[in-house]
Amino acid sequence: MDAEIEEDLHLSQQAEELQRSQASQTEDAWSGQEERDRLEADAYDQGRAAENAARIVQQQADAAAATTAEEAELVQAQANAEVLLQAANATAQVGQFEQFMEAHRQQNLPPGRKAYQEPVASHSLGAMDVQCWHCQALHWDAEKLAASTHNNKKFGQCCLQGQINLPPFPPPPPTLKNLLCGTSPFSDTFCKNI
Repeated sequence: MDAEIEEDLHLSQQAEELQRSQASQTEDAWSGQEERDRLEADAYDQGRAAENAARIVQQQADAAAATTAEEAELVQAQANAEVLLQAANATAQVGQFEQFMEAHRQQNLPPGRKAYQEPVASHSLGAMDVQCWHCQALHWDAEKLAASTHNNKKFGQCCLQGQINLPPFPPPPPTLKNLLCGTSPFSDTFCKNI
């Protein structure tokens, strides 16, 4: 009986947490939609302003056409420059909106679905040139045990500080030794393609 009550209490708590989570997600979605709507409205308003400015400039150009041809050309060049500037501003606003939308979309993705970004700096452990005193295995200096000293470096990943003794490798067959040591006429090709 107590187990059923505890289970019911646990299930009701989970249901409340789920409702709070869904309410939070709904609120985030609405705020994101409001921001997108606001940015779209701003882009639309700027587009309309550019159209109006172009219309006004065209009217000014038409009025100036009644004057001399040189003045008309100057006014037209200024009008074209202003229209190009306003079009560039509108294009920049659309680009900023697209960047915002992409950033917002990336922000709501789980980490495994986000676009890959190169790390800021590369990591290097340096040369692998520190030998184990017991088995002569090569290690990086960062792999030494905390109990190591500067003159007596100890490692635990190769032979457990001399606790494991493996027999040495047998010598290679003569053919392979000749290829590796450079005494065979085929050594160069072998070493390049090994």
